[in-house]
Amino acid sequence: AGWLAARVAEAGDRTAVIGSDGAITYRALALRVARFAAGLATLGIGRGDVVSVQLPNVPEFVVAYLAIARVGAVMSTAHMPYRSADLRTLLAHSRARAFICIAATKDYAPAAAALALKPELPALAHVIALGEPVEGAVAYKTLAECAGVVPDDLAPMPADPFLLLYTSGTSASPKAVPLTYQAMLGNARLSVPEHRITATDIVLSAPPYTHLFGLYSFHLALAAGASNLLLPVFTPPDLAKAIAQGRPTVLFTGPAHLAALQKSGLLDTTDL
Repeated sequence: AGWLAARVAEAGDRTAVIGSDGAITYRALALRVARFAAGLATLGIGRGDVVSVQLPNVPEFVVAYLAIARVGAVMSTAHMPYRSADLRTLLAHSRARAFICIAATKDYAPAAAALALKPELPALAHVIALGEPVEGAVAYKTLAECAGVVPDDLAPMPADPFLLLYTSGTSASPKAVPLTYQAMLGNARLSVPEHRITATDIVLSAPPYTHLFGLYSFHLALAAGASNLLLPVFTPPDLAKAIAQGRPTVLFTGPAHLAALQKSGLLDTTDL
């Protein structure tokens, strides 16, 4: 919250997020975050509560993430491909009090799946759905339009955890890793000059924000006051299009993304 306020104070009209519907300034982003944080507070979400988020790289993810932090809660992420079995494990272990997700996709209804799991998850009080109304779920839009004020006593301290991320579980069951503001934001602050990122940069992350690498790119941009170009779903054509149209100056990617681009004929490596 302090970093966001600082960006608004120094250059509130600078672009913070570039999504499919256009650009959002830091001032406009801060207003959206304040409203959504107030909405979370009306649901009783506060310091230390875990809120699980399963959203793609869209502006609503950014707003939810910053709002969760504003009320002192802890965000835990669920990757978009996860289905009921994965969600049951993560939501039960984290004791999440709320789950934020898309109402429905072409082949899956995350909100309905989470609601069906509620009898098995005593800690889960709220399912918050982005998109069409879902019976039994809280509409993301309702929280986004809240006009309340977040109590100051919900504000977190530097040593508080604000992320609860799960390891990949490639060698055993996934392990939950709590991460503090001091560790993660300190890492980003010190890394900005190492990466030579400035407020004039446009940062694009090929990985999702549900992954630590994706969040790291966002932390860097927030620390520097740079812009975040959002890629909701990675496919080689979508990434190539985002690069061509959005003209990012900084790209966070992995070898697999570049290999997929090259295999698709969308990356010329002759000069690399």
